[in-house]
Amino acid sequence: MKTRSNSPRAARLRIWLAALLSLVCALGSAPAWAGEPSPRDRDEAKRAYAEARKLTKEGKHAEALEKYRLAHDLAPTPVTRLDLARALAGQGKLLDAQALALSTAEMPVTATETQKSKTARKDAAELATALAARIPRVVVTLVDPASGTAGAAEPEVAVDGKPVSKELLGKELPVDPGDHVATARSGERATSSTFSILEGVRQNVELALPAPPEPEPPPIVPPFERPDPPPSKVVLPPPTTEPEEEGVHPVVPVLFTAGGVGLLLGVVTGSIAWSQAGDLQDGCPNNRCPAEWQDELALNRALTTTSTIGFVVGGVAVAAGGIGLAIDLATQSSGPAKVQARLHGTSLAVEATW
Repeated sequence: MKTRSNSPRAARLRIWLAALLSLVCALGSAPAWAGEPSPRDRDEAKRAYAEARKLTKEGKHAEALEKYRLAHDLAPTPVTRLDLARALAGQGKLLDAQALALSTAEMPVTATETQKSKTARKDAAELATALAARIPRVVVTLVDPASGTAGAAEPEVAVDGKPVSKELLGKELPVDPGDHVATARSGERATSSTFSILEGVRQNVELALPAPPEPEPPPIVPPFERPDPPPSKVVLPPPTTEPEEEGVHPVVPVLFTAGGVGLLLGVVTGSIAWSQAGDLQDGCPNNRCPAEWQDELALNRALTTTSTIGFVVGGVAVAAGGIGLAIDLATQSSGPAKVQARLHGTSLAVEATW
């Protein structure tokens, strides 16, 4: 003999309730806390980290660097940061590698931190010390014949496009090993110097700006001859800008969204209540339900009430959104507009013209 909980009617009811619960959870869910990686990000980070280790063993260091970077971006840990710093150092990016190694010690210690992460913190500090001895230094000096001349523009010095302040000229600047370009500009005068530097080397680079051009002598005006007057300037009126059109008030889409959610909730709960109605008519002859049907009768009433509330709230929100949209359209500056609300008996009519 089958129990009532295993009947098709009860199974169908459980399916409807599961659908309703999923809808409520979807409508009321909040975004995950951005401070912690999600389980999906952690799984993706593990896959990227495993691929990076494999690529490193195969000698594909450039591809491995991107995988290490992806794993660290998704789920940063002392281990991923240390391996990313090592990969950067292997590609000659010593400055970025040292910065990562130094910041490993500043990462917060979690309650579940493993011994491998603790060891990675110590190894990162040792790596930062070792990189400090490998990073080359460049000393940029500037020679400007116009220095101290009244009206001369202050020279702008840069290494690889990064500005170098006046206070840092003549001092050691850390750079990555390899090819670099130092530039200097003062007004129309400019110069550049390309240099290559090896690990652990201190190198001097001199930038010499050309001398400013000699000022042109004033034109010689013949006696009894006046110079031509300068051409008159035509002053054009400023362009006229058309007034920007006013947009829809941000409350209007919120009202339409809330109305749609209310109507959707009313449809779902009303469908469940309607599907129960036939079963209740069979189980409750003459509108008298035995004790075993009281729970389903109460659930049907609750669903019916929820459906009614959903339709009422949804209808009111959609109507309010329509009124707000009509008001926004009526107040546009494109032409005369008029909005009227009239009460006819027990009904409210809104008229908008534009």
